[in-house]
Amino acid sequence: MKKIKVRMALFAAIAAVAFSAFTTELPDAKNNLDDGWFEYVGSDNSQGDRANEWNYDLISPQPSSIFLYCPDAIVLCAIKRPIVATSNHPAAFDAIFKAAIESAVTNKLETSNIQLKGQ
Repeated sequence: MKKIKVRMALFAAIAAVAFSAFTTELPDAKNNLDDGWFEYVGSDNSQGDRANEWNYDLISPQPSSIFLYCPDAIVLCAIKRPIVATSNHPAAFDAIFKAAIESAVTNKLETSNIQLKGQ
């Protein structure tokens, strides 16, 4: 009887491991963020303002083409970043993205994630 209980427990443990290997992890807000466009709403065009994710508001509804959304002016218009479910602002910027914003503005060269006005 004891051997049967040990075998059943061992079988249950093996089955649990095998089952967990083939199950899909449920998506959550942190791991499965969609990208969206955020309009730059900073008070000036300073580097510090551009590097602050709180100076960007989610564009709603999302435009079919960001090129139509950004009319004339020679300032940063919008950025494409992960949408945070609990905020109207984008996910936090890392140093690489901050440098990309500065490079785009300084060189007047857009990227697929950074749109300048008047371009």
